[in-house]
Amino acid sequence: MSQFMRKLLTSMAFISILATISVAANAAEGPWAQAEYLKARIVTEKTAVGKDATLNAGLEIVMEPEWHIYWRMPGDGGLTPELNWKKSTNLKDATLSWPAPVRFELGGLYGFGYKNSVFLPVTLTPENPGDAITLTLHANIMVCKDLCVPQNIDLSLDIPTGDSIIDTQGQTLAAARKNLPYTENRADMKIENVVLGPKAIVVRAYLAKGFDNADLFVEIGPDFYVVAKPEITPDEKDSRYASLVIAAPEGIENIANEVMDKTLILTLTKDGKALERRFKF
Repeated sequence: MSQFMRKLLTSMAFISILATISVAANAAEGPWAQAEYLKARIVTEKTAVGKDATLNAGLEIVMEPEWHIYWRMPGDGGLTPELNWKKSTNLKDATLSWPAPVRFELGGLYGFGYKNSVFLPVTLTPENPGDAITLTLHANIMVCKDLCVPQNIDLSLDIPTGDSIIDTQGQTLAAARKNLPYTENRADMKIENVVLGPKAIVVRAYLAKGFDNADLFVEIGPDFYVVAKPEITPDEKDSRYASLVIAAPEGIENIANEVMDKTLILTLTKDGKALERRFKF
């Protein structure tokens, strides 16, 4: 074999290896779908379905600068993103996890959501573990700045069969899941108790670094929530403890009655960290 042929075969083999790497890497992320003021894509932790009962994925949304979308509780205005996975194949369920929101204020009204960009973790459950999955998502997302614009966007991603290998996107997904709200009290962040009154909900909380820039979001059942900003009163003797008073909405005579037999969800936030606790009365 001539030296030229040896070099040619070596180059072809190298190109083949690069192509294989490229396909494997791209299998973990779908193409960007573009709409007005935002773009989105689906990513997965691994490059193939493997044999696991569930797979970690995520919906990455990037907005135009200063534009925002909404949380599961949108607040006074806006709409929660609607995600329809029904046209997917070999997909039994897609469970969305919500990062903690930030509070927006405009004209005395409050909204809750995400500004500039967000990564929403999704847990995929296939109908038949080990078989290929085709993800097809139709999303209705309201994006807002000084005005709000409803957007429809279609996303897709094929997850092939084969041994699952953690992709570089796995690191992004792991970070997103790590930043989800804690669900139990921690040494540095606690919701210690809740007292219901006719005109307010009073929460006793602890933050190791104090309550500057802290916020509290209140949900009562699936369809009723409180948007008022909490009135935070740190303890005089120890500013790591505070009482947070959330006033009842106008027109509610007794908010304690609204909470009875429902799940009260409290999300306490502070400097990028969050604690979500659920209470039943």
